[in-house]
Amino acid sequence: MIKKSDITHGAIFVIPLWGNLGFLYGKMLFGTHLKNQEARRRNVYIRVYDYYTEKIQKDFPESFFKGRELFTDPFILAGFPKLRGENSWAFLRHDPIYEEDEFIPHYLQVDYFDKGKTGINKEFFVLNHGKIGHPQNVAYPYYRVKHLPIHRLKSYDAISIYLTYEWLKRNGKDVDAPFEFKEGLDPKKSIRFEVMNMTVDYRTIPKEIRGRVAPES
Repeated sequence: MIKKSDITHGAIFVIPLWGNLGFLYGKMLFGTHLKNQEARRRNVYIRVYDYYTEKIQKDFPESFFKGRELFTDPFILAGFPKLRGENSWAFLRHDPIYEEDEFIPHYLQVDYFDKGKTGINKEFFVLNHGKIGHPQNVAYPYYRVKHLPIHRLKSYDAISIYLTYEWLKRNGKDVDAPFEFKEGLDPKKSIRFEVMNMTVDYRTIPKEIRGRVAPES
């Protein structure tokens, strides 16, 4: 049985969607092992592939995930995936590290979102090289950065919930069907708001600006 101590850079996981809706697959990358200087050393990144199955698939050719489209921008993982029990992530294997794995997107500084009626501000700061701004301390209009991921560490559970919402949204299904909400504060509510109001379908983003500030129009 796999232990946390056995899991290293390049680990491939099966990520369950909530409500027994199926599975996506992701690769774990440690910032300390990446050559890209934009990677924060302490961060653990999860690249989730645009490959869905109704049942867990365990056998893949070695290079199956090489060059495969992503489902969304890489997540920054908080903590470590649960390896056993309900909604746990199943470890599959360790894959080689490819050049594409070195790509780290620029993240929106979440503090600059307006939680009022508009849901957005007119200007946003972007995190790059672990600092605010690209170049430092420069704000961008919303239209140039609206496609970038929000800089927010997510637990394995939060990532699964996010992916579930996004998968349901893309497929025109009831996004609330798999979930029950607690009274008051419930993390699922904030994730729902993020997916429904703050994110752009990754498939619609031109490849040349994925993870990067768009040029002026």
